[in-house]
Amino acid sequence: MLQEYNVKFSNLLLSLSDAIDIANSQIASHQMRTSFIAWKIAEAANLPEDRIEKIYLAALLHDIGALSLEEKIHSTPGRIRRN
Repeated sequence: MLQEYNVKFSNLLLSLSDAIDIANSQIASHQMRTSFIAWKIAEAANLPEDRIEKIYLAALLHDIGALSLEEKIHSTPGRIRRN
């Protein structure tokens, strides 16, 4: 049951990463590249597998703020109009 929970949690984090791509095309795939680099650094440091996985997943969400309305306002060029 715990492993099933971990798989679902990983899928959730990957989905949030995809949502960041959709919400802010300026940083598309940035979190995936960052996660890959973090994973490779963790491997090179000979960290335990469970720690490497946590580092990878954390790196996926390092730009989670890109989903916020405030971030969208600051990253949108020009004037934002109300509907």
